[in-house]
Amino acid sequence: MELKQHPLSAAFPAMSADDFAALTADVKANGQREPIIVFEGMVLDGWHRYRACNDLGVKPQQFSFPADKDPVAFVLSQNLHRRHLTASQRASAVVACSEWQPPNMRKGRGEPSSPLAKTNAEMAKAAQVSDKTIKDAKAAHKAGLGDAVKAGALTVKEAAQVARGKPEKPPKTQVAKPPKRELPQAPASDPADDLAEAQHTITDLAKENEELRDRIAIEAMDSSEEEKTQAVETIRELRALVRTQEAEIAALKVSRDTYMRESAEARKDAIYWRKQAKKAGADA
Repeated sequence: MELKQHPLSAAFPAMSADDFAALTADVKANGQREPIIVFEGMVLDGWHRYRACNDLGVKPQQFSFPADKDPVAFVLSQNLHRRHLTASQRASAVVACSEWQPPNMRKGRGEPSSPLAKTNAEMAKAAQVSDKTIKDAKAAHKAGLGDAVKAGALTVKEAAQVARGKPEKPPKTQVAKPPKRELPQAPASDPADDLAEAQHTITDLAKENEELRDRIAIEAMDSSEEEKTQAVETIRELRALVRTQEAEIAALKVSRDTYMRESAEARKDAIYWRKQAKKAGADA
């Protein structure tokens, strides 16, 4: 039975044709290196590996996502740190994932789909963008422009302007002089987003450096090729497990912070109403 792509996986941009061709060639030459993760009968992680295997007529290796784990936290951990993702695409993906609800949960009950994405500030932290970018991403998503942002055709700012019916005003020109012909320039970016892009680049470079060190260490092993291949798979599985655990820890920290903030507000309310009750008793 052919599987479909899970909505959480589909929140992120598709691989380019050239990259997919390179992946297919690699699978053909070296086999499937990483398993496909299936959740709710759909591909949660490894959609392009799954397609490559199908195109090659190879039965893909696949595992079921653990029922006790958070699929949103997992998908964000696996995909948010891609170097080629723009700030708009990260924001759009986080918003789309935050809108997803498991089948056993209905909207309107105040039940969050993931502890990673509740408030705008928390979503902005997850995507490493500004709060304003998240607000624009929400407006774009609500207007059905999420796919355009995901494909890179629009930034969330441009999509939000379309959604709100407020296109950006053109620059003022003097009536006596014709407007100068200039090459189009990209709109000024948010400094917070620029910083986030730099941080993502540093993270990805560190990850590539880590993988390079692993390959060098494995090549230096006095072992058979089969043992080296097994070592590669073991290291990848362990690193994937570490990333998942880190995402879950981050989710727990956000939940803890939210709980502590709500508890503090509840204590303030209790103190206030206690004072009001004492005051009312004294007046009586």
